[in-house]
Amino acid sequence: GGLLTVSVIGIAAIVWSLTMNINRAVRVDNIPMLIIGLCLQLPLIAWLIIRKLPKSNKPPKIRVPSFRLYFCGCLFLTLLTGVLIPSAIIVSSPVEFVDWTDFHLPATNIWNSFLIAAGMFLIWFSLLYYLSSQKARWVLGIIVWVFSGCAIVNYMVFNDYQGTISNNLEFTRLQDFEAGAIILNLTVLLVLMVVMCFFFAKFKKAVQTVYIAFLVAVIGMSGMNIIKIKEDDGKILDYYNENAESFKIDSVNNDLSKVHLSKNGKNVIVLMMDRAVSKFIPYIFAEKPEVAKQFEGFTYYPNTISYGMYTNFGVPAVYGGYEYTPSEMNARSDMLLSEKHNEALKVMPDNFYNNGYAVTVFEPTYANYDWIPNLHIYDEYNYNKTPDFRAYNIEQNQKEAASSLSTIWERNFFCHSLMQISPTMTRELIYHHGNYYLGSYSDIFLNANFVRAYNVLDKLPETTICEDNDKNTFLMMSNNTTHEHTLLQEPDYVPALNIDNEEYDKTHKDRFTVDGETINVDDETSMMHYHVNMAAMIKLGEWFDYMRKNGVWDNTRIIIASDHGAYDLCVSEAQKIDADGFNDVLNYNALLMVKDFGSSEFTTDNSFMTNADVPTLAFKDVISDPVNRFTGKKITSDTKQGEQYVIVSDDWNADNKAKTFPESQWYSVHDNLFDLNNWTKQGKH
Repeated sequence: GGLLTVSVIGIAAIVWSLTMNINRAVRVDNIPMLIIGLCLQLPLIAWLIIRKLPKSNKPPKIRVPSFRLYFCGCLFLTLLTGVLIPSAIIVSSPVEFVDWTDFHLPATNIWNSFLIAAGMFLIWFSLLYYLSSQKARWVLGIIVWVFSGCAIVNYMVFNDYQGTISNNLEFTRLQDFEAGAIILNLTVLLVLMVVMCFFFAKFKKAVQTVYIAFLVAVIGMSGMNIIKIKEDDGKILDYYNENAESFKIDSVNNDLSKVHLSKNGKNVIVLMMDRAVSKFIPYIFAEKPEVAKQFEGFTYYPNTISYGMYTNFGVPAVYGGYEYTPSEMNARSDMLLSEKHNEALKVMPDNFYNNGYAVTVFEPTYANYDWIPNLHIYDEYNYNKTPDFRAYNIEQNQKEAASSLSTIWERNFFCHSLMQISPTMTRELIYHHGNYYLGSYSDIFLNANFVRAYNVLDKLPETTICEDNDKNTFLMMSNNTTHEHTLLQEPDYVPALNIDNEEYDKTHKDRFTVDGETINVDDETSMMHYHVNMAAMIKLGEWFDYMRKNGVWDNTRIIIASDHGAYDLCVSEAQKIDADGFNDVLNYNALLMVKDFGSSEFTTDNSFMTNADVPTLAFKDVISDPVNRFTGKKITSDTKQGEQYVIVSDDWNADNKAKTFPESQWYSVHDNLFDLNNWTKQGKH
């Protein structure tokens, strides 16, 4: 009767925690009550199993699992969490998991996670086994057996929520699990626990055979992943050896990181802000009028499209113009995509350099289709050997980042694995905004990728040299501040170890409504996107004030553009192109803002624009009849008058061997991207 009472109380706790927010996803605050309710079911389950076993004052010897059997379970958990799961992430793009300023080959991350997993499951679990009584060892044997089965199911079956994961192990969006999904997961796990306990009690001799099968599978899959990862070692080592000296350079005091602007000549700046959200601009300026004032002189083009929802689709057109939209790149099927991409990265520098401008290029996105831009695509310009053409990966050399990626990976790969094998209801708690909060580990890591990119913008006044000469200059720069979404400390929107925005959020609830239109920033991921966009605009505003103070504002043209927008930020369902959840209009809404020479007023222009207009805008009235030297064609925006073709694809990874983008769904759009009547599905090709 007592066990039944405990079970009923536990069921009541589960029902209460799941239904107290019946109209929304289960909150993290309710997870402890869910866990308590689940644990209160264990005594009754254990009693039901034990009562089926032979009666004896002492468990029969056969019920005490041998250490060999117990060790098999611990070894399986070690390989699953320490090797298979980390290797499955790294294998998708090994070069992303290299910290160039603290260089190690990607497989080192697997070794580190394996050591942590071995310390937990092989050493501590073994020590616990040896310190336990025979009865306790029997219980431990069941726990490891059941834990292994539940881990497989959670990882293999209940793992379709993640979306894209960055190299600092943060998801683009961690799904909020509805009560139904949590109940399904718990139900499956409870049934599995009962079945596995029964199997352990009745067919214990077969348990070792099952363990061996588990081990063979995890070793086989891990081995295949590691072999593929090691295939990239040669390319990674070659790149590091070629650029080792630059990774040791002080990014503040090194001249390669300086922005040189002329007080008497003309300066043209093209700033590509990865994944910057155009829709946020009016709200950012409404919340921060002082930032809006710093942007006086800009024209904001809200009705601007990108040609895809990921960088590999959207960024070539930003740099190269209309010859480098996805449809046009596919039409030139005799060349590798990487070669066409490299052409796009050279179109503007080539024209400005050959017209007497001093050219600076920072972080040319995906140069040579390498995650760390390969600056050797500019070899023909004798880059860095002449003051008139400099190229530098400035973000990669920010050694002041709060935590190096290597430090984050040492801990968080294993923590990520624990999240992957955990029940659905605990994942948000473990993930904890990407910091993988576990017990006494607080928010000890900032998003290193964000901090590196943010530092670049923060230091622009410090690294910009305004020279009293008449030399024309051109700066082409990409920056990832708006890409690396993370929570920041309000109201200054700065990175901090401990974030507390509760009071500011309460007193500024109306900041997401401007001119009667409210944007959807009611979940953590959307708020993160808003935070990093705000942080970028604040830092750019400070740089603009520096230009004004130092006499280079009026003679400088600045173009700010993004390669694509961000997903799941729609104002309403009415802004979705169709029923497919990833086809939100804002995926394809690129940021475009232009400050021309001598302009002083902020204006909004709703003309239909594309991010392929950037080269034409950059060349306007400063380069006569610009030509793409690589194709021989005139650089123009004339083709914007017709339908624009947008690729809808989740295949974000750049393929060095491909000549065309993969078969995908396409849409055409014209005139106004926010009018769904202007979008037409063109089919797959």
